[in-house]
Amino acid sequence: MFMGGHVWRRGVLFVLATLIGLGATTSAFASIVRALDLVELVAKSDIIIVGQVTRVTVSTDAYSRTVSDAELHVRNTWKGSAQEGSSVVVRALGGTKGGDTLRVIGEPTFASASTVVLFGRRSPNGA
Repeated sequence: MFMGGHVWRRGVLFVLATLIGLGATTSAFASIVRALDLVELVAKSDIIIVGQVTRVTVSTDAYSRTVSDAELHVRNTWKGSAQEGSSVVVRALGGTKGGDTLRVIGEPTFASASTVVLFGRRSPNGA
């Protein structure tokens, strides 16, 4: 009976070790974004504008992620080539779709009619 108990405990320890290993693997996909100070934000930005959010559309991208596209009416351009009076669309991970909400820490959220200062960088595909 002692051998049976010993084997059972080893089995439980194996299962626990496996679960802990799976938990560690899952968390390895997480990322941490370092906050930038104002000097770094300005240096790394392709565009800096003051704009008013005119519309927010939530959809699913090609990778099945929930994304929010915010259309901004450009009031002032501090850096870059955005024309005052034009519109700029900004995509951020997260949003509410069909009653489900995805909130990504570090990603901006946009509300219609709000005024924002945007420090932006073009994506690798030029968008």
